[in-house]
Amino acid sequence: MNRRIYSAALLISICMSVMSYAKEPYQTASPVHLDKKGEKWARESLKKMSLEQKIGQMFMVRALAQFMNVNSPEYIALRDTMRKYHLGGFGLTVRFEDGFLYKNEPLEAATVINQLQKDSEFPLIFAADFEHGLGMRLNGVTDFPQAMAFGATGKVEFARQSGRITAQEARAIGVQWNWFPDADVNSNPANPIINTRSFGEDPKLVGDMAAAYIAGAHQFGMMTTAKHFPGHGNTESDSHVFVPVVKVDAAHLDAIELPPFRAAIQAGVDAVMIAHVLVPALDPNPNRVATLSPAIVTGLLQQKMGFHGLIITDALDMGGLRWSFPQEAARAAVESVKAGNDMLLLPFDLDGSYNGLLRAVRSGEISEARIDHSVLKILRAKASVGLN
Repeated sequence: MNRRIYSAALLISICMSVMSYAKEPYQTASPVHLDKKGEKWARESLKKMSLEQKIGQMFMVRALAQFMNVNSPEYIALRDTMRKYHLGGFGLTVRFEDGFLYKNEPLEAATVINQLQKDSEFPLIFAADFEHGLGMRLNGVTDFPQAMAFGATGKVEFARQSGRITAQEARAIGVQWNWFPDADVNSNPANPIINTRSFGEDPKLVGDMAAAYIAGAHQFGMMTTAKHFPGHGNTESDSHVFVPVVKVDAAHLDAIELPPFRAAIQAGVDAVMIAHVLVPALDPNPNRVATLSPAIVTGLLQQKMGFHGLIITDALDMGGLRWSFPQEAARAAVESVKAGNDMLLLPFDLDGSYNGLLRAVRSGEISEARIDHSVLKILRAKASVGLN
């Protein structure tokens, strides 16, 4: 009799365990949206943060989408860097050597993302360059053609569907933010870096495609980024290495380069990425790329074009930015924030950049209210994709 009672109790226990497991509240991706609960969380989180924590939220560094044992030196170093500098998130990528990207598996990406989220004091936002789908970085996932192929079809529905599919796959591995669509108009056939990454040479088509992509991505929970403001399509050099110059007047910019960004803003794009390019028509300073220009970032993008979302730098380790401050990571970070940027991506010297920005606030060069303005936007963005 006791054995029967024990067996029955064991069976009930197993059934209850299975039912409990089946109801485990895994996150599902809802459309990108900031609700009242998210706004409250963002404001309350900001109030709890120290100055050091707030400044850390403004930085993103790279994380490789590869398996790392949690006790390995590589993972421990990444985790400790995240905690030491209170990082706001990571840019997910893969190993790049000798001109080749070494792709990894989706499960590897999900594993490292989940572990970093678990070990972080605040929710992390993960972003990636999935310009033509997750297949740009990972194996066994959808790999779309470059943007120009979509433009060649003239069918904006294709762009919307690529946004939807990329969003579904990205959210499945824990990435909430894509550094795409490219809103550059490829108006210079000698352009060595934009070319097929652009939807094409027609400003209206580029804007329509970008807007459709944003709509598809938003519906399935992925933040988007219009890049590279105020336009990198009409250049003849690569900002990863050199300092491109946009040699057109203000009327040309208004008619060709800027309309796709206006369309993206109207479509509700979450972020705009600033290019490391010189634009004499907008800022005559020959030593100040757009990333560092208050006239371009604050005056044009925020005040004239009415964009109030996240403003992010292109990677700070690129030659186009380091040209301005070859050995001064601190000044690069400080001047980027003073120009109006909210998030500083991939600094070439995280320690120097972080501490330089910290010193600038403590000295009064940058007000803490200015930092709060950016960090609140970052926290709102996190809440809009369910990270609260």
